[in-house]
Amino acid sequence: MPKILIYKKLIFFFFAGDINERGHLHIAKSKDFSRVAKIWFENGVEIFEKGSLTQKELTEAKKIVEKNKDFIITQWNNFKKQGAVKLKQINKL
Repeated sequence: MPKILIYKKLIFFFFAGDINERGHLHIAKSKDFSRVAKIWFENGVEIFEKGSLTQKELTEAKKIVEKNKDFIITQWNNFKKQGAVKLKQINKL
């Protein structure tokens, strides 16, 4: 479950078991991984599951994915090939 982005209390990460699905990431609040959101980033950016995120957090998460799409796709491809990813801290939208 490698983390690739952190923004405030939002943590963006991949699940190894999802590697054969359309490109997406999961988003959790701080350390609460019980109900995570899911955002597709291939073929457009789309919220698939909201998890326990508020509407404001979902809007922020979607903006982050849109602004960092190239980085995310690179990390997704690296993860699929070798499992290694880089972590990027985001301080502002």
